[in-house]
Amino acid sequence: MQTTNADAMYDHQNRLKRRLSRDDKTIDAKLRHIRQFERAIGAIDFRAITEEKILNYRLSRESRLESDEENSLSASTIVHALGDVTEFLEALATQPGYSAITRDLIDCLKPAKRTVQLAHGPSDTYSPPLEHILAVIYALPAKTIWERRDRAVVAFAVLSGARASVIRTLRLKHIDIENRTVFQDAKVVDTKNSKTMLTSWFPVGLDIERLVIDWIKESRSLGAGDEDPLFPKAPNKIRARSGENTFEFWSTIEPIRAVFVSGAQLAQVPYFNPHAVRHTLTKLMFKFATSGEEMKAWSQSLGHDDLGTTFKHYGTLDSKRVHSLIGAIRERLEDPTRLDLAEQIKNASPEHLEIIRGILRLGNSNLSLGM
Repeated sequence: MQTTNADAMYDHQNRLKRRLSRDDKTIDAKLRHIRQFERAIGAIDFRAITEEKILNYRLSRESRLESDEENSLSASTIVHALGDVTEFLEALATQPGYSAITRDLIDCLKPAKRTVQLAHGPSDTYSPPLEHILAVIYALPAKTIWERRDRAVVAFAVLSGARASVIRTLRLKHIDIENRTVFQDAKVVDTKNSKTMLTSWFPVGLDIERLVIDWIKESRSLGAGDEDPLFPKAPNKIRARSGENTFEFWSTIEPIRAVFVSGAQLAQVPYFNPHAVRHTLTKLMFKFATSGEEMKAWSQSLGHDDLGTTFKHYGTLDSKRVHSLIGAIRERLEDPTRLDLAEQIKNASPEHLEIIRGILRLGNSNLSLGM
């Protein structure tokens, strides 16, 4: 029986799931990249792939890097796509009938050095000021129950710092209003790396807390129970007409993203995705936390065991803020009464020493500071 491209992709899907134990979300992303590759090479049989086809595919991806066009791609997306296709072709090359897929052919997918550097460099994700997030929340209408749900979704994102996948799968029982906590139970909640954790609400305002609390109370007043979704999808028209209250989970995070898109348009602020809110919360940590211990607590509520993770992936400052901070340091050092560095370290609290250690680890410094 003739093996088709569809058969090859199906076999690869099974290999990823059964032999490599990849999760469904990862598998879907990899298969999407492989299907894009198939379309880019004209849907020819994979056994007929040529060097020219592969090079054209790679160059077409990289030509969209940092493009001003709507179909531009990030360096990270390009590297991941090329990596997923490489993994697929490497597996395919070991199968009978695919001996024409050589190592030299596969190596044509290797991304340019600059693309790799950009992909692994600091993220330039837009992190909106808190004022923009609040503008989005209050720009969203709140006349219907589903409009109030949407407004509560954005409020909960900044209140909890939860990822969109978590917001989609949380149940009402996971929210403790009295103690202001969220229990992210990996058994039923789609957490990163299947990690279970208890996180606290961030101090972003009592009005934001009230929007979330009011939504939970309204949801329960309609008959929602502990096991029902925190943010259910709207029922279809037939069920809505029947008056039957049903509470179903969203199947993807796209409706959550759509709420943020709509809110940004209504508030007339730059669009930011749900994950960008976590960057905003990190910058609020720098503003509000007054000790290393408070920073550690804030970091753990973002789901980071290591404070260095928060600094490295979420703590990047824009150039204007860097300039302002360096200027403040310069003014402070011009004070003749200042302590020198060694004296400051000698008198530092344990919390401040922890911060210094984290910064040194990130910078791979060889300076021990006597620690």
